[in-house]
Amino acid sequence: MESEENFQLQQESSAQQEADLKRAQDAVTELYVFHRQYLETHPLEQAGRKTVDVEEKLKETLSLLDSVQDSLPKVQWWCLRGRALNILPDHSQEAQDSLSKAIKHDPTLIQAWNDLGETYWKAGNVIQAHDCFVGSLSHAKSKESLRNLSMVLRQLGKDAGEREAKIKESVEKAKEAVGMDVSDGTSWMVLGNAYLSLFFVSNQDPQILKQCTSAYSQAEKDSFVSNNPDLHFNKATLYQYEENYPAMLEQLSLSCTLDPNWATPREKRESMLKFLTTNARLIESKGKAKAKLLASLSSSLAQTRKYVGSEVGRVLVDTSGLQKGVNNGRVFLGGLVCVVPFKERVSYACVLVDTSGSAVGLTLYNLAQTTHLSVGDIIAIPDPLLRFTQVQDKSDTIQFHNIRVDNPSQLLINGQRLTKDKLAQSTVSITAFS
Repeated sequence: MESEENFQLQQESSAQQEADLKRAQDAVTELYVFHRQYLETHPLEQAGRKTVDVEEKLKETLSLLDSVQDSLPKVQWWCLRGRALNILPDHSQEAQDSLSKAIKHDPTLIQAWNDLGETYWKAGNVIQAHDCFVGSLSHAKSKESLRNLSMVLRQLGKDAGEREAKIKESVEKAKEAVGMDVSDGTSWMVLGNAYLSLFFVSNQDPQILKQCTSAYSQAEKDSFVSNNPDLHFNKATLYQYEENYPAMLEQLSLSCTLDPNWATPREKRESMLKFLTTNARLIESKGKAKAKLLASLSSSLAQTRKYVGSEVGRVLVDTSGLQKGVNNGRVFLGGLVCVVPFKERVSYACVLVDTSGSAVGLTLYNLAQTTHLSVGDIIAIPDPLLRFTQVQDKSDTIQFHNIRVDNPSQLLINGQRLTKDKLAQSTVSITAFS
């Protein structure tokens, strides 16, 4: 009789433990669903409250976990508590400690490996994060582990060669993640970011940018990812390089709207508007150059134009002889009147005047950070690519023409070509956590 009662008590205890474990698991799952679907279930005007509301939801979740702590196996409780605490954007030492304990007792816990890797990453410990994601994949292949490994690989590499190799590996891991679930927008976004990074560390093959754009388009089909401010910030970076400034500003505005508490896109948008406005004004005012400088440049240009056309084997033209797009078979000659100040040096921007006295902007890509041009330099540009920018910001219209040069080694500056030490691949800022 006593043994039957004990057996019944054990069954009831086991059933209660299973019920408590399910309640705890459901609570953590609901926390992540609340975080993931916040902008789908709340008005956009409340986007700035997301972190506060998630923190409140986290408190409820932790309270429930504490109430069932004695009923759950320690490893399960550590896993769930660590995962819950890891929901916030900042590093949590409590989360790291809980997850470390869980993995120490059971190294096969894939989700715990991923969550622990994220805590190390938030703390800036990229190597430890990398080891965690590799540890997860050593037990089982998952799209989350592959995505995380892809992201962290982009942060590794001691020199240019090693960084390029790591980013190529990052692309392959992201492709594997996409292959596991082609409908997962997060994997597509990570792949797009990997392609964007690869473009800037390799030979800048335009095909890679097309692959990046295609991946971002696939990512936006996922409603969760389309509400991710990181996606739109990184798309803005792509558009900035392409000098598609209206699209860039639109993406930065969207990123600000989706996360009003994230200062970076707002600051970048303000900085870019200031740059574009300054660029337009300096082109219109010929760099505010004095009459003496303009006269000196006119004399120098007149001397140079006698031979430069034949030297580069092209027809010499002024601004009036340029058409929008690539001007094959022509060479533009201009004198530098000013450099446009901009702290984020994706390109090197300046203003040129031609022999007729007309001004045009010049953006040079792939110059070394230490390379600087000087007022008075005479620059010959073979096959110039002329672009026209028009941006509407509230009631202001910003517009200007500029020549874009991706390969500055083709330029003649004061009759000389730039040496290799003056050249370097352009770099951009891409969010690290996507």
